[in-house]
This record gives sequence, C-alpha cells and structure tokens, in this order.
Amino acid sequence: MDKRDAASWLVYQRERHRINQTRYRERQNEFLARLVEDNRKVREEIAGLEQSRVSITPLQVTPREANVWGVAVEYFRLFRYGVPDSPLTTSSCVQLDFMRATMAQNVEVNGGRGAETMLKSWKGRARWFDDVDVELLALLKGPGDSVVASTKASITITDQTLRYVFPHLRSDEDGAAGAKKALIADRILGQQIVLYGSTIFGWDGDCNRVTSALAQSDMLTPMLALLGSLDDVALLFDKSLMLPDSKWKAIPKN
Repeated sequence: MDKRDAASWLVYQRERHRINQTRYRERQNEFLARLVEDNRKVREEIAGLEQSRVSITPLQVTPREANVWGVAVEYFRLFRYGVPDSPLTTSSCVQLDFMRATMAQNVEVNGGRGAETMLKSWKGRARWFDDVDVELLALLKGPGDSVVASTKASITITDQTLRYVFPHLRSDEDGAAGAKKALIADRILGQQIVLYGSTIFGWDGDCNRVTSALAQSDMLTPMLALLGSLDDVALLFDKSLMLPDSKWKAIPKN
C-alpha cells in the first residue's frame, strides 16, 4: 500500500469512527429522552395520588366479602416484605392462596398473566435485592371500578443485584468503558434506595375478582441521586434486566 492509499484508508477509518460515534450518541440521547419522559409520567401519577389520599385500615379479606378496596389493602399487607425465595414457605403459600381466591385465573400482571407469574416476579425481587419493604400510602378511585394504590418501596442493592440484574456492569470489558461500568457498580453496591410508585387494580364486580394488577415504581430518580449523571443512569439501564420503572425486561435466572 503506497502513501496515498494509506492516507485514504486513514481518512476512511476516521470518517467511519465519526459516524459510529454520532450514531451511538443519537441512540444514547433517545434512550435518555425516554428515561426522562417515563420518569415524568410516573412522578405526575404519584403527585396526583398524594393529593387524593383515603384512610387505610388493615383488614383481612375473604372471597365472599371481597371488594377491590379491601383486596388492595390486604394485598399490600401480605406482600409488604416481598415473597420468600422458596416454594415451601408458609407465607408464600398464604400469598398464593390469597391471589387465587381474589384474582381472576388469567389476571393481567407485569410480565404476563396469572397468580404464579406475579409470585415469580415478587420472588425475583426477594432473590436479587435485600431488605424489600413496600408500604401502601394511599388508595384512589381509578377508571371504572379500578383502584390506584400509591406506594413507597425500599430495597438494598447487593452483589446479587449486580450479578443478575445489572450483569453488564461486571463484564470483563477493558479500557475506559469497562472502568466506567465498574465505577457505577461500586457507587450503587450496598445502597438502599427508595422508590415511589403506583399499582392499578382492575376489578370485575360480577365475579368479585381482580382482573389486573399492574405496578410501576420510579427507580430512575434514586439512581440519578446516587450517580449524579443521566449518562451514567443511561449506561446503568442500557443492558439491565430491569427498566427504570422497575418492571422486569426478563426475570433473571441463576
């Protein structure tokens, strides 16, 4: 290769690198824009709930006397500390029996349908996060016969969280990118974060059962407080198994 060919090849490589960098920045900007917009919607919903509180008294619900308000309260009483990561515990059996007694067989939940799918999601949180605590703050009448619950949850980020929920932070990637991910992992490890969110319970008054229980919680805000940069938050969620609204992309498998 003569000097002119070498110079042309160098120009080509530089231009290709510039285009790739531009595309990468565009993708990152689009991802950040989606994060900010999703976070704005969650915060607006929570603010609306905070303005319309109703009194909450713990109670136990039986299928005969079930109503959506009572079911919602009992749901958060039973699930306040999550679900033990074992199929044989008494509490997980009680929780599953409650869902089967008060929810439709094909109840719509985050990640699919059915009580077993919901229980699997809760077990994922218990397995990959420590100190799970979900507090019911308020209930608000939603569209039709539905009820919207305002919640405050706290969880602790562990090594298991990094290994299975944010595995890309513990990759063997070299260079600046690998060092950046390792720094993010170090910043969030061991931190307890608080997530404000909501759960919408759909209700069928004819059969007195919950038809849907769809939850979301704002994980973006506490992560931004820990990391201090939207770019770092975007990198955190870019290849994670959990979305910024705390929904699973896919429940991790060990």
